[in-house]
Amino acid sequence: MVEKRDNTSNNDDDQQRPPGSLPVAPQPGILVTPDLEGKKVKGASLDAGSLAALLAAADDDSTCGADRPDPIGEQSAVIADVSSAEYNAFEGRDKNEGLNGAEGNGGTTTLQGTNGVAPLETPPHRDEPSDGEPREAQVASVAESSDTKAQAFQEGEGSARPLHTEEPHMTHSDSNDVPDGNTTGVPAINTQENTEERRIPTLSDLSVNQQMRTDMYAIRGRVVTPRSIITDGAVVIAGDAIAWVGESTDAVAAGFGDEIVAADSPTDERFVLPGLIDIHNHGGGSELFPSVQTREQVMRAVMDHRRHGTTSMVASLVTASPLVLRERAELLADVCDDGELAGIHFEGPFVAQGHCGAQDPAHIQSPNPALTRELMVVSRGHCVAMTIAHEKPYAMGPSGVAETLIEGGAIPSFGHTDANAAQTRKALREVREMFLKASHPRSPQATVTHLFNGMAPPHHRDPGPVFEFLADAAGGGIVCELIGDGVHLDPHIVTTTYELIGREQIVFVTDSIAAGFEQGSYSLGSTHFTIGQDRRPLMPEGGLAGGAAHLIDVVRTSHQGGIPLVDAVFCASGVPARILGKSTLGTIEVGKQADLLITDADLRPLRVIRRGKDIE
Repeated sequence: MVEKRDNTSNNDDDQQRPPGSLPVAPQPGILVTPDLEGKKVKGASLDAGSLAALLAAADDDSTCGADRPDPIGEQSAVIADVSSAEYNAFEGRDKNEGLNGAEGNGGTTTLQGTNGVAPLETPPHRDEPSDGEPREAQVASVAESSDTKAQAFQEGEGSARPLHTEEPHMTHSDSNDVPDGNTTGVPAINTQENTEERRIPTLSDLSVNQQMRTDMYAIRGRVVTPRSIITDGAVVIAGDAIAWVGESTDAVAAGFGDEIVAADSPTDERFVLPGLIDIHNHGGGSELFPSVQTREQVMRAVMDHRRHGTTSMVASLVTASPLVLRERAELLADVCDDGELAGIHFEGPFVAQGHCGAQDPAHIQSPNPALTRELMVVSRGHCVAMTIAHEKPYAMGPSGVAETLIEGGAIPSFGHTDANAAQTRKALREVREMFLKASHPRSPQATVTHLFNGMAPPHHRDPGPVFEFLADAAGGGIVCELIGDGVHLDPHIVTTTYELIGREQIVFVTDSIAAGFEQGSYSLGSTHFTIGQDRRPLMPEGGLAGGAAHLIDVVRTSHQGGIPLVDAVFCASGVPARILGKSTLGTIEVGKQADLLITDADLRPLRVIRRGKDIE
């Protein structure tokens, strides 16, 4: 339980930022606006209107530690709270004993090599890491006696008849393969609709056995698919997988008439969304992942968000001592093993003093590849991402932190950074090359930790990193986190960013630190914040400490701000599933895990289904 306090101290999550460097030229991109009815305008640039909107992103956050010198030192690899034996291991001086964090795995870790970095045994690549999603064998149970399985119902082979789009939206490619001629190493945006004639899948195609048939049921409503909204749609669930999706009127011909008749009639204009996926979340329901001590505390935070439709979630930690990070990672890895969490995100400790946010500056240190490897070992393959200040020594480069993450099955996330434009452009080019060379990357792209927050705001004489992130994303590179809760960012900024870079390059997150918390003062280690009547978690000096929303709130706010619902949902489901490397999550399609969020017409949760079962 988070300690409740009567008084508070300092710190902040978003601050005023130091200026960057020289301005950059407008970059080509893809512009998609509602009034263009989903059509792409190639070669769109950051025009004057868009630049003006982006400049409005600067907020009144205060600076944390901007004038304080780095207590560790940019060139130093000394780690706070680490014993001399551990530090010797970092330096490769003690090659027979690993760091304490490896003891939880029943063995030791030898650290050696360039810059004291051990050749970490890369965790086995998981197409669907263990969040409990159905593997090939589980999906096969939907069509147990047939080899056709779910592939027979993918688009172009046998999905429901052409769906009716209520709103304009971007199309996308479901494949992570790099097409010929694509030198970026990232998925291309599909600009052509599948014009092949489609047929309605039938029950005989599924070859569902009698036991599976008795477990089937249907959900009706306005079904939000990756490309459209089926006005009178139905989703048939068999076990923990989706067996059929289409118009309710087609269900009888497909052999699902009984299930449709038994389903509730959607007279309340309800929506059926895929289960949402939050890849940046510090906790909720009075519990915070950086301070949890037991599995029960972890699950209280998980369930607070799950009941609001976030069926998969990554637990985010903050800057702390290496000993604390190892302890938390080991606990969270246990919960990941149980399938209750989708992974672990380390937001620090390799961040910048000038934009530390709610991070504890006393534990910020220079990028250390050896510690990075140790945290990945303790995480047992569940480390999804680590936020790094890419301008710092050993963050990038051969055997640096970014390369260590990618080779170990995680991704670097640029954020809480003091970087200027030139440093950012160099790092973005370098990270693309790293992904191209990686044998089994978790995702084909790196990310930006909450774009606009925790970095210098754009200025026409000192552009900082923001324009570089936008330009790279517009070219199919980096994916940008956006806290579209209406508090961290003005909704107009979220919409403008969407119009500039498209839905494939945006992932909505909550950065939750206080979702479900009551009013009062709280302590998280040495970081303190207060929640008032407006439900905002604030630092003593008035800056934001983090988010207080659930992910469905971000979807609702962003949709109300002008983003088509199909795309707003995709940014909170399809894109994060791709980042996690989980092909069975994120969209409502045949063969995928039966994770659904049913909402009313105002996108307020009514019912949550995870792995085919209702969440109470």
